[in-house]
Amino acid sequence: MKLIKKILTSVIAVAMLLGVSACSLQGKSAYEIAVENGFVGTEQEWLNSLHGGNGQDGEDLDIQDIYEASGYEGSLEDFIREYLSNADFSVNENNNVKQIAKNITSVVKVNAFNTTKTANGGVSTGSGVIFDLDKENGSAYVLTNYHVVYNAELDVNGVNWKENIRVYLYGAMDYATEKVDNGYRIKNYGDGIEATYVGGSIYYDVAILRITGSDYLRNSVATEVKFGSSDDAVVGEKVYAIGNPAGAGIAVTVGALSVDSEYITLAMDVKVKKQSFFSPYELGEKVFEYRVLRTDAAINGGNSGGALFNAEGELIGIVNAKSASEVIDNMGYALPITQVKYAIENILANNGVMKRAMFGISVSAHSSKAEFNEFYEIVVKEAVQISSIETGSLADGKFQVGDIVRTVKIGDLPEKTVDRTYKIIEYIFNARLNDTVTFKVLRDGEEITLSYTLDKAGYFKDYSPEYFSA
Repeated sequence: MKLIKKILTSVIAVAMLLGVSACSLQGKSAYEIAVENGFVGTEQEWLNSLHGGNGQDGEDLDIQDIYEASGYEGSLEDFIREYLSNADFSVNENNNVKQIAKNITSVVKVNAFNTTKTANGGVSTGSGVIFDLDKENGSAYVLTNYHVVYNAELDVNGVNWKENIRVYLYGAMDYATEKVDNGYRIKNYGDGIEATYVGGSIYYDVAILRITGSDYLRNSVATEVKFGSSDDAVVGEKVYAIGNPAGAGIAVTVGALSVDSEYITLAMDVKVKKQSFFSPYELGEKVFEYRVLRTDAAINGGNSGGALFNAEGELIGIVNAKSASEVIDNMGYALPITQVKYAIENILANNGVMKRAMFGISVSAHSSKAEFNEFYEIVVKEAVQISSIETGSLADGKFQVGDIVRTVKIGDLPEKTVDRTYKIIEYIFNARLNDTVTFKVLRDGEEITLSYTLDKAGYFKDYSPEYFSA
C-alpha cells in the first residue's frame, strides 16, 4: 500500500496543477465540484489556493489536501476511485510490466557445465542476479546460491567444480546438446557468458560469480538490481519471483509475502575428510539451517539463485528452496536480501571467504509481540536477550546472561537497533579485523555500554570451509 499511496498522491497533484481535465467523472472536474460546494473564483484561483500563487510558496500537496479542497461529499476512497477512473494515465499496481521488464534484465540463467549429472545433458542449472554492472567494459558481478554451482562429488574426486560456469541473459540463445551413446554432450554453449567463481559460503547458501570483458553483455540491455531491505518487508505485500524454473528460461511468477522471517533446514552434499592416506575425502551429507522469507509465488527447481522483488521493483530476497509435498502447496523460500548483502560484502572483503566475528554469545527472544507500524502494517518486535556465554570467549566477563541487547554499532557504520534476534546475528557480518564493536544492553533496568576491539585474527571464524570433518 505504500507504493500506491505515493503514486496516487503524485499523479493527482500533477493532474490538478497542470489543469488536466481528463481527471474527471461524468464531465465534472474537481474544480466544478469545489464551486458547487461554495468556492468563488476562477479555476486558476482555485489551483492557486491549493499550491500557492502570486509568487507565494506553497506546501507540498497530498491526496488528503486535494480531497478536502474539492469539497467532495463521499469518502476519500470513493474520491480516489472516481477521479482516477477516467484519467488519461494508468495507475495499476497489478499491471506493472515496465518495472518487471527492468527487473527481468537483471536476472540471469546460471549453468554449471562441469558436472557429473546427466540430466539436461550434464548441466546443473539455476538462476542468478546481476548486482554490480560495468556495461562499458562488459563486466559484472552475479549473485547466486552456493548449491547452484557447487558440486561435492567432483570436489571429492579432485575435479575443479569452479570451472565451466556460464550465465545467460534474458532472451539469449540457450546451449545445445547432442546424443552420444547412452548420454548427452554439449554441442555448443549458445550465448552463454563465461563466469568465474569468486567466493561463497554453504552456511549461507550464497556464491558470487564474475563476468569480465563480455561483448555480449556490453551490447545487451542488462541492468543491475536495486537492493531493497528485507528488514522492512511486511507480510501481505506483493512480490515477484523471477528465475529459471525447470531450466526452461527466465520467467516471472507473482504472489504475496507470506512470512517475513522463519527458519528451514536443507540437507546438502558436502566434501568430508576421512582418516585415510589413500582416500582422504568422501562424499557426505550435512544439514544446514537458513533464515528465509516465505512466499506463495510459484517456486520450482531452477528458481534457486533467482530474485524476489517487491512491488517497487526492489530486490528483497534470493530464492533458494520450496516445500514439496502432497499436503503442502505454495510454500517457497528466499534468503532475506539484507542478510545476503551483508554476506556478499563480507566475502568480497575477505578475498572470497566469509569470516565472521565470534563473541561467544547466544541470543534468544525474551519476549515477542505483534504491533502496527506507522503505515498500519503488522510487524513483530522482540526483546533480544543473552541466553548463554561461552567460557573464555570475548563476551566472558562482560556480558551477563539475561542482558537485553538494545543496539549494536560497528566501526563507523550506523548504529543498529536490535528488535529481532536475527538483526544482531546478521549485522555482525559487517565486522572486520581491528573494528571496534559496541553494544548497548539493558541490565537490571540500567543501560550499559560494552565495547570490544577485534584486533586478532583468532576472533574470526571461517564460514567458507573447503571440507567438513567426518
